[in-house]
Amino acid sequence: MNDEKEEKIVELPAFDFFKINFLSFLVPLYICLGLFLLFEYLFVNLLGIPLFIHFLIIPGIVLFFYYLYLVLLIEFVALWSRIWNKKSPPQEGVFARNLDDKVGPEGRLMKYYHKRGFIIKFPLWL
Repeated sequence: MNDEKEEKIVELPAFDFFKINFLSFLVPLYICLGLFLLFEYLFVNLLGIPLFIHFLIIPGIVLFFYYLYLVLLIEFVALWSRIWNKKSPPQEGVFARNLDDKVGPEGRLMKYYHKRGFIIKFPLWL
């Protein structure tokens, strides 16, 4: 009698999740950082706002740009999710989790299922 168990290994696409996390974080951040620097240049250098008034309004500006960052992040993530929904539309039902099949329809379904689940939950932590 052979008591060997078949080992199943789940390969996590760590690079894909790192790429999703990195791009979803940086693209909206660079947009907001550019707008913040443009705002600072216009108001501080061109209009010559006194330093005291600048320090009074900077917390509101930072909160505004944080809110803008969150909105841009959510929109960027929603765009990415819509692209994946076109590649592999989400389906309802009970599916066999065949992790060895990477190119078949079930493999694509599982691949995009995990990516969609990750990217939809990402903005919740910010």
